Amino acid sequence: MVRQKTEIKKIENSAARQVAFSKRRRGLFKKGKELSTLCNSQIGLVVFSSTGKLYEYASTSSMSDAFQRHRIHTEEIDQVSAPLQGTELEQLDLEDLVRLERQLEGSLALVKQTKGEVLDELTASLKRKELLLTEENNRLQQNAEAYARDSSGEGGPVLKLKGSFESINSHCCVAETGSQGNPISSVSLQLRLTSKAETEQNGA
Repeated sequence: MVRQKTEIKKIENSAARQVAFSKRRRGLFKKGKELSTLCNSQIGLVVFSSTGKLYEYASTSSMSDAFQRHRIHTEEIDQVSAPLQGTELEQLDLEDLVRLERQLEGSLALVKQTKGEVLDELTASLKRKELLLTEENNRLQQNAEAYARDSSGEGGPVLKLKGSFESINSHCCVAETGSQGNPISSVSLQLRLTSKAETEQNGA
């Protein structure tokens, strides 16, 4: 039996929502513990329920240790990224400023190179689309010209129905009832098609 995929949307029923929250919270913490054990990583999970109740899991001795490490890591990132953003430059000496300038020049060159590659790919893509549209336009134009020639009779003999519906020779025969009592009927319609040359000759 194929298991149906659960649609991800808010569960309106409060009891069902609480049950789903409990199951998925335990599953989340279980996955965090497995990740910590398998990969020797530090995990910190914080979950607040819809009622505001706090649930937490930490692979270290306490959640405060995980928060402390996260805070230190964030501060280190801010210290490194601040000069790149042009702030807190007064704390740098000449050597640091020269090193920062080289880093910025290298980053700028890489950005320009990537930008050029993206523009080249975009230009090539637009040219391919233009070629396809041109070919399609030529094909449609040729079809339109061919249709116009056929309609005007310039493209050679064109088959037409001779005369109107009254000139269509029709023969209908209804046989007598057979031995089994079932009526037998046959209808044959004969349509006579003539070329343009024949039509002109008849008109003359």
